[in-house]
Amino acid sequence: MTYKGTFPYPPMFEVLADELAEVRSMLSANVYKEGTEKFRGSREHEISKLGILGELIARDYLSLRPINFKCAKLIDIKPVVEPDIILTDVAKFSNIDVKCVKLGGKYFNVNYDAFNNENKKVDVYWFVRLERNYEASHYLYTDVEVKRDFKVVDLTYTKAYSMDAPTL
Repeated sequence: MTYKGTFPYPPMFEVLADELAEVRSMLSANVYKEGTEKFRGSREHEISKLGILGELIARDYLSLRPINFKCAKLIDIKPVVEPDIILTDVAKFSNIDVKCVKLGGKYFNVNYDAFNNENKKVDVYWFVRLERNYEASHYLYTDVEVKRDFKVVDLTYTKAYSMDAPTL
């Protein structure tokens, strides 16, 4: 695990994430509907908002540094199987999946099926943990560390690799 620090993010990201999550949820309603393995129940909007917020914060972090990168779309007609961020000038550990942990969240989780999907090439999991006063702490885990150090657990709707979130 690599801890990258705690940094502020623009408060308007929360409003933007909320608005984009509404559109994302509408566009992918047939993917996450009841009866499918991807069903998120009443938490669909909250989960989408959190994911978008994490990606916005990660993009902001990278854009303030001399790092070249490209990103998957925040909103698309259907969910895509690709990394959220690809570092374009890095040969190793360049395919990143961003996970956002809500304020007070106690666990870092990676969806079991997504982790084991051979079509999704991810070698780094970037956990953006929301803190008070529009700040977020940043933690990076390689795919090897997730497989080795996280436990497999059953969550409400899915199975996941999980570990206790570090405390600051």
